Amino acid sequence: MSSSLEELVSNLSPEDFRIVGKCWQGEDFKLVTQKDIFPYEFMDSMDKLQSEGLPSKDKFYSTLRTCMESYELDPAHYVSAPGLSWDAFLKRSGKEIELVSDMDMFQFFERDIGDKKDCWDNSDYPKDSPYYSAYNKKVIGKFKDEAGGVPITEFVGLRCTLTLKKMVPLCPSVSITKSQQKVLKGKGNLKDFVYSIMGMLWSREVLSTHSITGKISNAIKEKDAKPQLDQEKVEGICGKLMTFFS
Repeated sequence: MSSSLEELVSNLSPEDFRIVGKCWQGEDFKLVTQKDIFPYEFMDSMDKLQSEGLPSKDKFYSTLRTCMESYELDPAHYVSAPGLSWDAFLKRSGKEIELVSDMDMFQFFERDIGDKKDCWDNSDYPKDSPYYSAYNKKVIGKFKDEAGGVPITEFVGLRCTLTLKKMVPLCPSVSITKSQQKVLKGKGNLKDFVYSIMGMLWSREVLSTHSITGKISNAIKEKDAKPQLDQEKVEGICGKLMTFFS
């Protein structure tokens, strides 16, 4: 996460804590929704969960250090925590990754890659590459190697920001973002409104494989009935349409 859990939670309003709000109110609610202290290093055994009362004050002291201090590795240079953990393990253990020299092992990896070739668009690879294929060229939904088969030797990681979107109720069964609400307010006719709201709630794939009623459509000569969309959402949208365009 780009921010601490405490900072992310601070962006939420008390109304967002629906389950917590049912169990605690007043000062208790503030206590359970704020960052507290925990004796991490003291809790090194499950048996200590049976202790009665809090440990002494000195047990809350932590000797944790940053990654730069402990491993001399900068987290900003990693895409994810597993990558950082793996490098820290290799650095601390002093182990080296053995090159694949066994032909059976090499062919095992090759077969595994070969079975998944259909997932990739390798049309940008050099034509003399064993992985070059124009079969999936410009096919939507296929993975693409942006480096064109060139091994990546450097990486620059940029810190991302996490934005929590405030949801607003459209009807009892449907909530949308404020930006989507503005889009809907700009739709002056029923047809545009319906197209917009259905596109917000369901993907194109779902809309192409489902129907509102779940019945066979004679208009497009369907042979089999498509699965029905979420009926609760459909009824909620219909009620909203009656309010807007009655």
